[in-house]
Amino acid sequence: MALCLNGIKEMALCLNGIKEMALCLNGIKEMALCLDGIKEMALCLNGVKELALCLDGIKGLALCLNGIKEMALCLNGIKGLALCLDGIKGLALCLNGIKGLALCLDAIKEMALGLHGIKQMALCLNDVKGLDLCLDGIKGLAVCLNGIKEMALCLDGVNEIALRLNGVKELALCLDGVKEMALCLNGIKEMASMFDGIMKWLYVWTVSMNWLYV
Repeated sequence: MALCLNGIKEMALCLNGIKEMALCLNGIKEMALCLDGIKEMALCLNGVKELALCLDGIKGLALCLNGIKEMALCLNGIKGLALCLDGIKGLALCLNGIKGLALCLDAIKEMALGLHGIKQMALCLNDVKGLDLCLDGIKGLAVCLNGIKEMALCLDGVNEIALRLNGVKELALCLDGVKEMALCLNGIKEMASMFDGIMKWLYVWTVSMNWLYV
């Protein structure tokens, strides 16, 4: 019986071990579930991080698209300006043929410096990030265009001056002709006086000869 009791005690210990093992296995199962949760949470956190980066990218893209839209409008203006500048270049070649246009040529030199700035602005437009700096260049361009407008008005005045100077030159030639005609008339007048003197002398001589023969 003592052996039997010892067997019951051992069986009880065994049952306690089985119970503890069951609890342990349940713990392992719970830990596995927990680890799955941690893994899912890690994936979720990575997703949140990626979403944040994505949202920053979308925000940056929106700013970029706005910049591209503004740049497109600006580039259309520059295209129109390029056509205008070709006309100004042709005008500059024409102005080189006008004599005495030193002041105007200085203005063209300043305009050339302005065009160099426009070239730099075009390079700036390639960088959307530097659009703010570029907009300052556009403001400077507007000032330059106002200068071109004023130069055009100035050139109209120069054209009128050239016409007037041509008129003055023609008037000078005309006055030279009048002066020469006056000299010619004076010569005719002197010749007439001389002819009148010769006729009077011949008359006196004829009368004198007649008187001698009588």
